[in-house]
Amino acid sequence: MLITAYFVELNEAAASELGLDQFQPDGGQNPSQILFQKDEAQNLLNRIKNTEGANILSAPRIQTASGIEGSVSMTQSFKAPNGHDLSTGPVLAVLPSITADFDGVNVALKTDINLRTDKEIPKL
Repeated sequence: MLITAYFVELNEAAASELGLDQFQPDGGQNPSQILFQKDEAQNLLNRIKNTEGANILSAPRIQTASGIEGSVSMTQSFKAPNGHDLSTGPVLAVLPSITADFDGVNVALKTDINLRTDKEIPKL
C-alpha cells in the first residue's frame, strides 16, 4: 500500500480553527488519536491548505505491505563539531495492517522529533 504522510505546521489559532488543538503538545506523554474516513482526511487537507497559520511542509510517501513497518521523515543531516553525524527533524514510523474483513486499513504510528546521532528509525 502507498502511504502519504503530511508534515504540517500549525499555529495555535489554526489548530483551534481546524479542530486539531487536542494534538498540541502539553509536555506530557498523552497520546491522542482520531479516526478519519478518506473523504474526511481529504477535506481536512483542503482546509489546512486554505487556513491562515497552517502550512504543509512536506508530503513524503512510502510503499509497504500489511504487517511491514516503514518510515517517512523530513530530517536534516549535518556533522557535529565532534565529527558525529546528526539528524534533526520529525520521523514517522508506520505499521499498516489490513482489517480482518478486508474493508479497511489500521495504521499504527510512532513519531519522533529528537536529535539523533544515527540513522535509526523508531520501532513500534
